[in-house]
Amino acid sequence: MLEIEGQKDVLERVMHENEMSPSRVKVAAVRLGERLGRLKLNGRLLRYSPLSRVVELEGLYLVSHMRLMLWQALGQLVQSERLKGVDPGYLEAQTLEHIGSIKSELDQAVKLAL
Repeated sequence: MLEIEGQKDVLERVMHENEMSPSRVKVAAVRLGERLGRLKLNGRLLRYSPLSRVVELEGLYLVSHMRLMLWQALGQLVQSERLKGVDPGYLEAQTLEHIGSIKSELDQAVKLAL
């Protein structure tokens, strides 16, 4: 998970250097989505179910693919002065490795749940 924090730091630095700020509406939507995601209709209101793990890993898998697309898009701008010191290729490779790990865990979780 340290690589995700590092990637977040890189993105925040790029945004700051380019005088960008996160959208308050999008940040609020993400927080709301996270809280709603905790309300799984899995038949177990207070306990964790095997399907809970599958849903959580599917969410991580999806978000990781979104991160991958971000680094790929930034990779097209790598020659830009606006991306000084950023290596999107490295961040992309790091994200692909993370996606592989999530996929492996997701496959195991599906087998256990079904």
